[in-house]
Amino acid sequence: MNQKEIGPKEIVEWLDNQSGFTLEMKVLSYALSLGLESEHGGTYSDPVTDKPRQFDIRCTARNKNMAIKLAIECKALSKEFPLVIQRVPRRKKESFHDVFYTYEPDVSPAGIRDIFGGSEIFRTITESPLYPIDKPVGKACNQIGKRNNKLFANDSEIYDKWAQAISSVYDLIADSVNEREKIDFDGALTVVFPVLVVPDGCLWCVDYDSKGDRLSEPKPRNEVEFYISKDYWRRGQTYAVYTVSHLQIVTFSGYKCFSKKVASKSKFWEWVFPIENLKEIE
Repeated sequence: MNQKEIGPKEIVEWLDNQSGFTLEMKVLSYALSLGLESEHGGTYSDPVTDKPRQFDIRCTARNKNMAIKLAIECKALSKEFPLVIQRVPRRKKESFHDVFYTYEPDVSPAGIRDIFGGSEIFRTITESPLYPIDKPVGKACNQIGKRNNKLFANDSEIYDKWAQAISSVYDLIADSVNEREKIDFDGALTVVFPVLVVPDGCLWCVDYDSKGDRLSEPKPRNEVEFYISKDYWRRGQTYAVYTVSHLQIVTFSGYKCFSKKVASKSKFWEWVFPIENLKEIE
């Protein structure tokens, strides 16, 4: 089979239309412009396979003894094959988020530290201010396109990418065990958000009621909350089990809005750390 040789023209065409690296650099550049502590393109061990994987971007913002951390993955979609999220009203039990609290581990009279001490999980008692009850939340996603004039859908490529964002959270939680020592406080509070960024114009939503009846025509969106309820635990873990309730799926414009809230230390931080609305998980 004859194949056309790939040259500079074809490489540039791919870079302009398909490369996620361009989107990564835009995301990284904006994070740095906001003063967020950022890492780009490092590696971590996959918690399931234990194989090395590369993350796209990680960002951290701190305010006194509180930290918000973002595990960001970027996917260069096209308007010809956009991401479509199907949403339903959020149920009461889905309206929560966890706060990871670390402190000086207890020491026994014999001078031995409790290796399972030093960390606790606090969860919102009533509805989470970040994820209100009855507001639309994503439950299914697909990329939709046309092939030979026929519609088709595929979720495998986008699933792989948002699964990477979810996996990358493990390292950020493990790193947060030492957060109090980094900031020189007796205790530290951390919340981690997995984030998937796609290009503008490539994210659509379709809303349904609780019975599954479609409420509206598909509409473009810049930010969508997708319910995952992912527990972070692996064999040999010596810190408390943290649960991420939602994945943030955003366009680049939506990412700019979200990261600006993270960097501004405004009302958003009160929603992330609603001190009076938290209870320790036993």
